[in-house]
Amino acid sequence: KMLSVVWALLALPCAILAASDPFAVRAIAAADRLVTCSYSSSTGFFQNEGWWQSANTLETLSNVIIATKSKQWIDVLESAYYRLPVIVDQCNDDHQWYLLAWLQAYKANPNFSYIRRAAEIFDYIVEHAWTPLCGGGVEWCPSSAGRTNGPYKNAITNELFLSSATGLHPYAAALGRDTNFYLQWAQRTWAWLEGSGMLNSQGLLNDGLNDQCVNNNGTTWTYNQGVLLNGLGELSTYTGNATLADIAKHIAQATMRILTHNGVLFEPCSGACDGDQELFKGIFIRHLNYFANEFTFPDAKAFIVFNARSILANDVCANSNYGLDWSGPCATHTIATMSSALDALVSAVNKTTTTDPWQPIGLGDCTDASAQPMANCYRQGATESECAAAAQRTAGAVAYDIQVGCDGVGFCRIRTLAGAGACPALYSYTPGTATTVTTSNGNSLTVCVVKNL
Repeated sequence: KMLSVVWALLALPCAILAASDPFAVRAIAAADRLVTCSYSSSTGFFQNEGWWQSANTLETLSNVIIATKSKQWIDVLESAYYRLPVIVDQCNDDHQWYLLAWLQAYKANPNFSYIRRAAEIFDYIVEHAWTPLCGGGVEWCPSSAGRTNGPYKNAITNELFLSSATGLHPYAAALGRDTNFYLQWAQRTWAWLEGSGMLNSQGLLNDGLNDQCVNNNGTTWTYNQGVLLNGLGELSTYTGNATLADIAKHIAQATMRILTHNGVLFEPCSGACDGDQELFKGIFIRHLNYFANEFTFPDAKAFIVFNARSILANDVCANSNYGLDWSGPCATHTIATMSSALDALVSAVNKTTTTDPWQPIGLGDCTDASAQPMANCYRQGATESECAAAAQRTAGAVAYDIQVGCDGVGFCRIRTLAGAGACPALYSYTPGTATTVTTSNGNSLTVCVVKNL
Protein backbone atom coordinates (compact mmCIF):
# COMPACT_ATOMS: atom_id res chain seq x y z
CA LYS A 1 0.00 0.00 0.00
CA MET A 2 1.28 3.42 -0.95
CA LEU A 3 1.78 5.54 2.16
CA SER A 4 1.32 9.29 2.08
CA VAL A 5 4.02 11.31 3.75
CA VAL A 6 3.23 14.59 5.47
CA TRP A 7 6.25 16.83 5.56
CA ALA A 8 5.35 19.02 8.51
CA LEU A 9 8.59 20.93 8.92
CA LEU A 10 8.91 23.36 6.05
CA ALA A 11 11.89 25.68 5.68
CA LEU A 12 10.92 29.21 6.74
CA PRO A 13 12.29 30.98 3.62
CA CYS A 14 9.73 29.04 1.57
CA ALA A 15 6.92 30.60 3.55
CA ILE A 16 7.89 34.19 2.81
CA LEU A 17 8.83 34.29 -0.85
CA ALA A 18 8.57 37.66 -2.53
CA ALA A 19 5.01 38.39 -3.62
CA SER A 20 6.36 39.82 -6.88
CA ASP A 21 6.83 36.26 -8.16
CA PRO A 22 3.59 34.35 -7.58
CA PHE A 23 4.85 31.47 -9.71
CA ALA A 24 7.38 30.57 -7.02
CA VAL A 25 4.69 30.36 -4.34
CA ARG A 26 2.32 28.43 -6.57
CA ALA A 27 5.09 26.03 -7.59
CA ILE A 28 5.96 25.37 -3.95
CA ALA A 29 2.28 24.89 -3.10
CA ALA A 30 1.82 22.40 -5.97
CA ALA A 31 4.98 20.52 -5.00
CA ASP A 32 3.81 20.45 -1.38
CA ARG A 33 0.49 18.94 -2.49
CA LEU A 34 2.16 16.30 -4.66
CA VAL A 35 4.55 15.23 -1.91
CA THR A 36 2.08 15.39 0.98
CA CYS A 37 -0.77 13.64 -0.81
CA SER A 38 1.02 11.31 -3.23
CA TYR A 39 4.60 10.48 -2.26
CA SER A 40 5.52 7.30 -0.41
CA SER A 41 8.85 7.42 1.41
CA SER A 42 8.68 3.65 1.84
CA THR A 43 8.75 3.02 -1.92
CA GLY A 44 10.29 6.22 -3.35
CA PHE A 45 7.31 6.40 -5.67
CA PHE A 46 4.50 8.87 -6.35
CA GLN A 47 1.12 7.24 -5.88
CA ASN A 48 -1.00 6.53 -8.98
CA GLU A 49 1.87 7.25 -11.38
CA GLY A 50 3.75 4.82 -13.59
CA TRP A 51 7.51 4.36 -13.30
CA TRP A 52 8.32 6.93 -15.95
CA GLN A 53 5.80 9.46 -14.66
CA SER A 54 7.16 9.23 -11.13
CA ALA A 55 10.65 9.85 -12.50
CA ASN A 56 9.46 13.02 -14.19
CA THR A 57 7.75 14.25 -11.04
CA LEU A 58 10.98 13.63 -9.15
CA GLU A 59 12.92 15.70 -11.69
CA THR A 60 10.36 18.48 -11.46
CA LEU A 61 10.61 18.45 -7.68
CA SER A 62 14.36 19.00 -8.03
CA ASN A 63 13.62 21.98 -10.24
CA VAL A 64 11.36 23.45 -7.55
CA ILE A 65 14.19 23.10 -5.03
CA ILE A 66 16.62 24.78 -7.44
CA ALA A 67 14.35 27.60 -8.63
CA THR A 68 12.95 28.58 -5.23
CA LYS A 69 16.05 27.76 -3.15
CA SER A 70 13.88 25.67 -0.87
CA LYS A 71 15.35 22.60 0.82
CA GLN A 72 12.41 20.85 2.45
CA TRP A 73 12.21 18.09 -0.17
CA ILE A 74 15.83 16.96 -0.10
CA ASP A 75 14.61 14.02 1.99
CA VAL A 76 12.34 13.00 -0.90
CA LEU A 77 15.31 12.82 -3.26
CA GLU A 78 17.27 10.80 -0.73
CA SER A 79 14.48 8.35 0.06
CA ALA A 80 13.75 7.86 -3.65
CA TYR A 81 17.41 7.14 -4.31
CA TYR A 82 17.60 4.48 -1.60
CA ARG A 83 14.21 2.89 -2.29
CA LEU A 84 14.16 2.71 -6.09
CA PRO A 85 15.97 0.10 -8.18
CA VAL A 86 18.57 1.19 -10.73
CA ILE A 87 16.71 -0.43 -13.63
CA VAL A 88 13.03 0.13 -13.00
CA ASP A 89 11.30 -2.10 -15.56
CA GLN A 90 11.85 -3.43 -19.08
CA CYS A 91 11.51 -0.41 -21.36
CA ASN A 92 14.51 1.72 -22.20
CA ASP A 93 12.75 5.08 -22.11
CA ASP A 94 11.63 4.47 -18.52
CA HIS A 95 15.18 3.87 -17.30
CA GLN A 96 16.36 7.08 -18.92
CA TRP A 97 13.64 9.25 -17.38
CA TYR A 98 15.20 8.28 -14.08
CA LEU A 99 18.67 8.98 -15.46
CA LEU A 100 17.64 12.56 -16.19
CA ALA A 101 15.91 12.80 -12.82
CA TRP A 102 19.15 11.82 -11.01
CA LEU A 103 21.14 14.36 -13.02
CA GLN A 104 18.77 17.12 -11.94
CA ALA A 105 18.63 15.82 -8.36
CA TYR A 106 22.39 16.31 -8.17
CA LYS A 107 21.95 19.99 -9.04
CA ALA A 108 19.40 20.29 -6.23
CA ASN A 109 21.40 18.25 -3.71
CA PRO A 110 25.04 17.58 -4.69
CA ASN A 111 25.23 13.92 -3.72
CA PHE A 112 27.55 12.32 -6.28
CA SER A 113 25.79 9.00 -5.77
CA TYR A 114 23.04 10.43 -8.00
CA ILE A 115 25.54 10.89 -10.83
CA ARG A 116 26.87 7.37 -10.37
CA ARG A 117 23.32 6.05 -10.55
CA ALA A 118 22.76 7.99 -13.78
CA ALA A 119 25.98 6.60 -15.26
CA GLU A 120 24.98 3.07 -14.29
CA ILE A 121 21.71 3.46 -16.17
CA PHE A 122 23.58 4.86 -19.18
CA ASP A 123 25.89 1.86 -19.27
CA TYR A 124 22.87 -0.45 -19.20
CA ILE A 125 21.39 1.32 -22.25
CA VAL A 126 24.67 1.12 -24.14
CA GLU A 127 24.97 -2.60 -23.44
CA HIS A 128 21.36 -3.66 -23.93
CA ALA A 129 19.49 -1.14 -26.06
CA TRP A 130 21.65 0.28 -28.87
CA THR A 131 21.06 -2.17 -31.73
CA PRO A 132 21.91 -2.33 -35.45
CA LEU A 133 18.26 -2.23 -36.54
CA CYS A 134 17.63 0.81 -38.77
CA GLY A 135 21.34 1.58 -38.73
CA GLY A 136 21.59 2.09 -34.98
CA GLY A 137 19.69 3.92 -32.31
CA VAL A 138 18.19 2.83 -29.02
CA GLU A 139 15.31 0.36 -29.08
CA TRP A 140 12.19 1.40 -27.18
CA CYS A 141 11.09 -1.84 -25.47
CA PRO A 142 12.64 -5.29 -25.98
CA SER A 143 10.46 -8.17 -27.12
CA SER A 144 10.71 -9.55 -23.59
CA ALA A 145 8.57 -6.62 -22.45
CA GLY A 146 5.58 -8.07 -24.25
CA ARG A 147 5.84 -6.39 -27.66
CA THR A 148 4.21 -8.59 -30.29
CA ASN A 149 4.97 -6.53 -33.39
CA GLY A 150 8.74 -6.53 -33.29
CA PRO A 151 11.31 -4.02 -32.06
CA TYR A 152 10.56 -0.32 -32.35
CA LYS A 153 12.91 2.61 -32.79
CA ASN A 154 11.20 5.83 -31.73
CA ALA A 155 12.01 9.45 -31.18
CA ILE A 156 11.65 9.78 -27.43
CA THR A 157 13.94 6.92 -26.41
CA ASN A 158 16.74 8.29 -28.56
CA GLU A 159 16.18 11.90 -27.55
CA LEU A 160 16.50 10.74 -23.97
CA PHE A 161 19.75 8.98 -24.81
CA LEU A 162 21.13 12.13 -26.43
CA SER A 163 20.16 14.27 -23.43
CA SER A 164 21.52 11.62 -21.06
CA ALA A 165 24.86 11.64 -22.84
CA THR A 166 25.19 15.44 -22.86
CA GLY A 167 24.04 15.57 -19.25
CA LEU A 168 26.73 13.11 -18.14
CA HIS A 169 29.49 14.67 -20.24
CA PRO A 170 30.69 17.16 -17.57
CA TYR A 171 31.18 14.29 -15.10
CA ALA A 172 33.12 11.94 -17.40
CA ALA A 173 36.46 12.36 -15.67
CA ALA A 174 34.96 12.06 -12.18
CA LEU A 175 33.30 8.83 -13.31
CA GLY A 176 36.60 7.43 -14.56
CA ARG A 177 35.67 7.71 -18.23
CA ASP A 178 37.57 9.17 -21.14
CA THR A 179 36.67 12.86 -21.25
CA ASN A 180 34.92 12.44 -24.61
CA PHE A 181 33.11 9.16 -23.87
CA TYR A 182 29.66 10.64 -23.34
CA LEU A 183 30.17 13.39 -25.90
CA GLN A 184 30.93 10.81 -28.59
CA TRP A 185 27.75 8.93 -27.74
CA ALA A 186 25.80 12.19 -27.97
CA GLN A 187 27.27 12.93 -31.38
CA ARG A 188 26.60 9.39 -32.58
CA THR A 189 23.00 9.56 -31.36
CA TRP A 190 22.31 12.92 -32.99
CA ALA A 191 23.80 11.69 -36.27
CA TRP A 192 21.40 8.75 -36.15
CA LEU A 193 18.40 10.88 -35.18
CA GLU A 194 19.12 13.48 -37.84
CA GLY A 195 19.41 10.79 -40.48
CA SER A 196 16.35 8.84 -39.33
CA GLY A 197 13.83 11.07 -41.10
CA MET A 198 11.67 11.50 -37.98
CA LEU A 199 11.99 15.30 -38.20
CA ASN A 200 9.24 16.18 -40.65
CA SER A 201 8.66 19.05 -43.07
CA GLN A 202 6.73 21.03 -40.42
CA GLY A 203 9.78 21.04 -38.18
CA LEU A 204 8.24 18.57 -35.72
CA LEU A 205 9.27 15.05 -34.77
CA ASN A 206 6.92 12.18 -35.45
CA ASP A 207 6.70 9.29 -33.03
CA GLY A 208 9.06 6.79 -34.63
CA LEU A 209 10.01 4.53 -37.52
CA ASN A 210 7.99 1.81 -39.23
CA ASP A 211 9.13 -1.70 -40.11
CA GLN A 212 10.93 -0.32 -43.17
CA CYS A 213 12.87 2.13 -40.95
CA VAL A 214 10.97 5.08 -42.43
CA ASN A 215 9.15 7.85 -40.57
CA ASN A 216 5.82 6.34 -39.50
CA ASN A 217 4.09 9.73 -39.52
CA GLY A 218 2.97 9.01 -35.97
CA THR A 219 1.59 11.68 -33.67
CA THR A 220 3.78 14.71 -33.03
CA TRP A 221 3.53 14.54 -29.25
CA THR A 222 4.68 17.65 -27.41
CA TYR A 223 7.27 15.79 -25.34
CA ASN A 224 8.95 14.51 -28.50
CA GLN A 225 9.58 18.14 -29.40
CA GLY A 226 10.83 19.02 -25.93
CA VAL A 227 13.38 16.46 -24.77
CA LEU A 228 15.54 17.03 -27.83
CA LEU A 229 15.90 20.76 -27.12
CA ASN A 230 18.16 20.50 -24.11
CA GLY A 231 20.24 17.72 -25.63
CA LEU A 232 20.87 19.71 -28.80
CA GLY A 233 21.57 22.85 -26.80
CA GLU A 234 24.18 21.14 -24.65
CA LEU A 235 25.71 19.42 -27.66
CA SER A 236 25.94 22.81 -29.38
CA THR A 237 27.74 24.23 -26.35
CA TYR A 238 30.18 21.34 -26.00
CA THR A 239 31.05 21.17 -29.71
CA GLY A 240 30.84 24.86 -30.61
CA ASN A 241 28.37 23.99 -33.39
CA ALA A 242 25.82 26.80 -33.31
CA THR A 243 23.73 25.09 -35.99
CA LEU A 244 22.56 22.55 -33.40
CA ALA A 245 21.09 25.31 -31.23
CA ASP A 246 19.42 26.78 -34.30
CA ILE A 247 17.79 23.42 -35.07
CA ALA A 248 16.50 23.27 -31.49
CA LYS A 249 15.04 26.78 -31.81
CA HIS A 250 13.29 25.84 -35.04
CA ILE A 251 11.70 22.78 -33.39
CA ALA A 252 10.60 24.87 -30.43
CA GLN A 253 9.17 27.58 -32.67
CA ALA A 254 7.28 25.01 -34.74
CA THR A 255 5.81 23.56 -31.55
CA MET A 256 4.77 26.97 -30.22
CA ARG A 257 3.16 27.72 -33.58
CA ILE A 258 1.47 24.41 -34.41
CA LEU A 259 0.76 22.59 -31.14
CA THR A 260 -1.08 25.48 -29.47
CA HIS A 261 -4.57 26.92 -29.19
CA ASN A 262 -4.53 30.69 -28.79
CA GLY A 263 -0.95 30.53 -27.55
CA VAL A 264 -1.59 27.76 -25.00
CA LEU A 265 0.15 24.42 -25.47
CA PHE A 266 -2.14 21.49 -26.20
CA GLU A 267 -1.65 17.77 -26.76
CA PRO A 268 -2.79 16.24 -30.07
CA CYS A 269 -4.91 13.71 -28.15
CA SER A 270 -7.20 16.60 -27.17
CA GLY A 271 -9.68 15.56 -24.47
CA ALA A 272 -9.01 11.83 -24.88
CA CYS A 273 -5.48 11.70 -23.47
CA ASP A 274 -4.38 8.63 -21.55
CA GLY A 275 -2.39 8.64 -18.32
CA ASP A 276 0.93 8.88 -20.17
CA GLN A 277 -0.12 11.71 -22.46
CA GLU A 278 -1.38 13.78 -19.51
CA LEU A 279 2.24 14.46 -18.60
CA PHE A 280 3.62 15.34 -22.04
CA LYS A 281 3.07 19.13 -22.10
CA GLY A 282 4.95 19.67 -18.86
CA ILE A 283 7.94 17.77 -20.23
CA PHE A 284 8.02 20.05 -23.28
CA ILE A 285 7.90 23.17 -21.12
CA ARG A 286 10.60 21.82 -18.78
CA HIS A 287 13.08 21.14 -21.57
CA LEU A 288 12.19 24.35 -23.36
CA ASN A 289 13.06 26.12 -20.12
CA TYR A 290 16.40 24.30 -19.82
CA PHE A 291 17.22 25.46 -23.32
CA ALA A 292 15.95 29.02 -22.84
CA ASN A 293 18.05 29.41 -19.70
CA GLU A 294 21.23 28.81 -21.73
CA PHE A 295 20.45 30.52 -25.04
CA THR A 296 18.93 33.88 -25.98
CA PHE A 297 15.35 32.94 -26.76
CA PRO A 298 12.86 35.57 -25.55
CA ASP A 299 9.95 33.94 -27.39
CA ALA A 300 10.41 30.80 -25.29
CA LYS A 301 10.42 32.68 -22.01
CA ALA A 302 7.28 34.61 -22.98
CA PHE A 303 5.61 31.35 -24.01
CA ILE A 304 6.42 29.72 -20.66
CA VAL A 305 5.01 32.64 -18.69
CA PHE A 306 1.90 32.84 -20.88
CA ASN A 307 1.14 29.17 -20.30
CA ALA A 308 1.78 29.39 -16.56
CA ARG A 309 -0.58 32.36 -16.34
CA SER A 310 -3.23 30.46 -18.29
CA ILE A 311 -3.00 27.53 -15.87
CA LEU A 312 -3.49 29.76 -12.83
CA ALA A 313 -6.30 31.74 -14.45
CA ASN A 314 -8.21 28.93 -16.17
CA ASP A 315 -7.18 25.45 -15.06
CA VAL A 316 -7.44 25.33 -11.26
CA CYS A 317 -9.68 22.48 -10.16
CA ALA A 318 -12.11 22.58 -7.23
CA ASN A 319 -9.67 20.45 -5.19
CA SER A 320 -6.76 22.84 -5.94
CA ASN A 321 -5.17 20.43 -8.38
CA TYR A 322 -4.50 21.46 -11.98
CA GLY A 323 -6.23 19.86 -14.94
CA LEU A 324 -5.32 18.50 -18.35
CA ASP A 325 -6.40 21.47 -20.48
CA TRP A 326 -4.27 24.50 -19.65
CA SER A 327 -6.84 26.72 -21.38
CA GLY A 328 -9.44 25.45 -18.93
CA PRO A 329 -11.82 24.75 -17.52
CA CYS A 330 -10.57 21.91 -15.34
CA ALA A 331 -12.32 18.69 -16.36
CA THR A 332 -9.73 15.92 -15.96
CA HIS A 333 -7.20 16.04 -13.13
CA THR A 334 -4.73 13.41 -11.97
CA ILE A 335 -1.32 13.27 -10.34
CA ALA A 336 0.10 13.45 -13.88
CA THR A 337 -1.80 16.61 -14.83
CA MET A 338 -0.72 18.18 -11.52
CA SER A 339 2.91 17.29 -12.18
CA SER A 340 2.69 18.59 -15.74
CA ALA A 341 1.28 21.94 -14.62
CA LEU A 342 3.97 22.17 -11.95
CA ASP A 343 6.56 22.00 -14.74
CA ALA A 344 5.06 25.14 -16.25
CA LEU A 345 4.78 26.98 -12.93
CA VAL A 346 8.35 26.31 -11.81
CA SER A 347 9.68 27.10 -15.29
CA ALA A 348 8.06 30.55 -15.04
CA VAL A 349 9.84 31.42 -11.78
CA ASN A 350 12.10 34.50 -12.05
CA LYS A 351 10.83 35.35 -15.53
CA THR A 352 8.34 38.11 -14.78
CA THR A 353 6.75 40.32 -12.14
CA THR A 354 3.08 40.98 -11.57
CA THR A 355 0.84 43.81 -10.42
CA ASP A 356 -2.15 41.57 -9.65
CA PRO A 357 -4.22 43.04 -6.81
CA TRP A 358 -4.09 39.78 -4.81
CA GLN A 359 -0.82 37.88 -4.63
CA PRO A 360 0.27 34.68 -2.86
CA ILE A 361 3.14 35.18 -0.43
CA GLY A 362 3.77 31.68 0.85
CA LEU A 363 2.64 28.39 2.31
CA GLY A 364 0.58 28.40 5.47
CA ASP A 365 -1.82 30.56 7.45
CA CYS A 366 -1.49 34.33 7.09
CA THR A 367 0.14 35.97 10.15
CA ASP A 368 2.02 39.04 11.22
CA ALA A 369 5.76 39.12 11.91
CA SER A 370 5.16 37.78 15.44
CA ALA A 371 3.25 34.78 14.05
CA GLN A 372 -0.04 36.18 15.39
CA PRO A 373 -3.21 35.71 13.34
CA MET A 374 -5.62 38.43 12.34
CA ALA A 375 -9.36 38.17 12.96
CA ASN A 376 -11.02 36.21 10.19
CA CYS A 377 -14.23 35.13 8.57
CA TYR A 378 -14.04 31.40 7.95
CA ARG A 379 -15.93 28.73 6.05
CA GLN A 380 -15.52 24.97 5.74
CA GLY A 381 -15.98 23.50 2.26
CA ALA A 382 -14.97 26.49 0.14
CA THR A 383 -12.81 26.17 -2.97
CA GLU A 384 -10.01 28.65 -3.58
CA SER A 385 -12.00 30.43 -6.28
CA GLU A 386 -14.92 30.80 -3.87
CA CYS A 387 -12.57 31.96 -1.11
CA ALA A 388 -10.92 34.52 -3.38
CA ALA A 389 -14.27 35.87 -4.60
CA ALA A 390 -15.55 36.18 -1.03
CA ALA A 391 -12.38 37.99 0.06
CA GLN A 392 -12.75 40.51 -2.73
CA ARG A 393 -16.23 41.49 -1.54
CA THR A 394 -15.47 41.46 2.21
CA ALA A 395 -15.05 44.89 3.78
CA GLY A 396 -11.66 45.40 5.38
CA ALA A 397 -10.22 42.19 3.93
CA VAL A 398 -6.43 42.34 3.64
CA ALA A 399 -5.66 38.67 2.97
CA TYR A 400 -7.06 35.17 2.79
CA ASP A 401 -5.63 31.73 3.34
CA ILE A 402 -7.09 28.61 1.78
CA GLN A 403 -6.35 25.13 3.04
CA VAL A 404 -7.37 22.22 0.81
CA GLY A 405 -6.78 18.76 2.21
CA CYS A 406 -5.73 15.71 0.22
CA ASP A 407 -9.43 14.80 0.20
CA GLY A 408 -10.15 18.00 -1.74
CA VAL A 409 -12.13 19.68 1.05
CA GLY A 410 -11.25 23.34 1.49
CA PHE A 411 -11.18 25.66 4.50
CA CYS A 412 -11.18 29.41 3.82
CA ARG A 413 -10.17 32.21 6.20
CA ILE A 414 -10.61 35.81 5.14
CA ARG A 415 -8.39 38.08 7.23
CA THR A 416 -10.27 41.31 8.00
CA LEU A 417 -10.14 44.27 10.37
CA ALA A 418 -13.81 45.17 9.86
CA GLY A 419 -15.35 42.91 12.50
CA ALA A 420 -17.90 40.10 12.42
CA GLY A 421 -20.44 42.23 10.57
CA ALA A 422 -18.25 42.21 7.48
CA CYS A 423 -18.37 38.42 7.05
CA PRO A 424 -20.15 37.16 3.93
CA ALA A 425 -23.11 34.80 4.15
CA LEU A 426 -22.15 31.27 5.24
CA TYR A 427 -19.00 32.55 6.95
CA SER A 428 -18.38 32.55 10.71
CA TYR A 429 -16.10 34.89 12.67
CA THR A 430 -13.02 34.34 14.84
CA PRO A 431 -11.25 37.24 16.60
CA GLY A 432 -7.50 37.75 16.36
CA THR A 433 -4.74 40.05 17.58
CA ALA A 434 -2.73 40.91 14.46
CA THR A 435 -3.40 44.15 12.62
CA THR A 436 -1.25 43.30 9.57
CA VAL A 437 -0.41 40.29 7.43
CA THR A 438 3.26 40.17 6.55
CA THR A 439 4.10 36.48 6.31
CA SER A 440 2.75 32.93 6.54
CA ASN A 441 3.53 30.14 8.96
CA GLY A 442 4.46 27.33 6.56
CA ASN A 443 1.55 24.97 7.26
CA SER A 444 1.19 22.34 4.58
CA LEU A 445 -1.62 22.37 1.99
CA THR A 446 -2.37 26.03 2.73
CA VAL A 447 -1.58 29.20 0.77
CA CYS A 448 -1.68 32.78 2.06
CA VAL A 449 -2.76 35.42 -0.46
CA VAL A 450 -2.53 39.13 0.38
CA LYS A 451 -4.16 42.22 -1.07
CA ASN A 452 -1.84 44.80 -2.54
CA LEU A 453 -2.78 48.08 -0.90
